[in-house]
Amino acid sequence: MIFDMTLYKPTELEKWICHKYRNNGILTPADMDIDRIGEIFNAFIAYKCDGDARVVYDDHVGLIFLNIYDIESEQRMKFFHELGHPAMHAGSQCDLPRLFIELQEAQAGAFQQYAAMPYYMLSGINPCHTYDEYHTLLSETFRLPRPFVAKRIDQVRRRMLQGHQDRSMHAQLTGVAYRYGYTEETLRILGQLNQQLNKQQREVFG
Repeated sequence: MIFDMTLYKPTELEKWICHKYRNNGILTPADMDIDRIGEIFNAFIAYKCDGDARVVYDDHVGLIFLNIYDIESEQRMKFFHELGHPAMHAGSQCDLPRLFIELQEAQAGAFQQYAAMPYYMLSGINPCHTYDEYHTLLSETFRLPRPFVAKRIDQVRRRMLQGHQDRSMHAQLTGVAYRYGYTEETLRILGQLNQQLNKQQREVFG
């Protein structure tokens, strides 16, 4: 099992999160204390004895309520989701239309995956012989539930596959350009068309 993280292309949201992390000394999984991370995004943690996690926020400042009886991995997973709201949103969901609420929840879900397992930390963790072993290792390292870890790694694998396909296409186009004398502008347009086709295929076939 080989993970070449040079093939991975982070999203703009990932880059923003990881820039905030690095600027505040969050460099390894051992640095990922949730109180410390919360403060980076102007959010603070309180614990309650019942109910699910929730967040109260306004003007990018938040108070995240976690259930004190949840196991640590569940607390951390829920924390990163709730943190996405004050980090990215303003105001309250109370008066928002349902579709806007669903959009914000989807955005918080994306934030959760990127913030809980930053891509730049994965390159420092050696993959195991099987994905099952790798998921267990990452679950213990980041202190997150295995199903969440498996979902994140599946996302990383798909992005790496796309990076490999993009690199292969670039190599092919470079060969074609050398053979037929295409210009850099022609190569750029062909590359854009290839990316659009790949995007359409992903939308159709998931």
